[in-house]
Amino acid sequence: MQRRAIMTITWAGDHRFIDGGTIARFCNAWKGFLEAPETMLLHLA
Repeated sequence: MQRRAIMTITWAGDHRFIDGGTIARFCNAWKGFLEAPETMLLHLA
């Protein structure tokens, strides 16, 4: 068994302006950048 650090994140958005799919895509992108920060450099260009 391996110990891992877990970070809990909560997002809140007004669904009258932002739909749930947009928040989900943002959350997945943010999670990807945390797991592999070097990928942020690819999106700067």
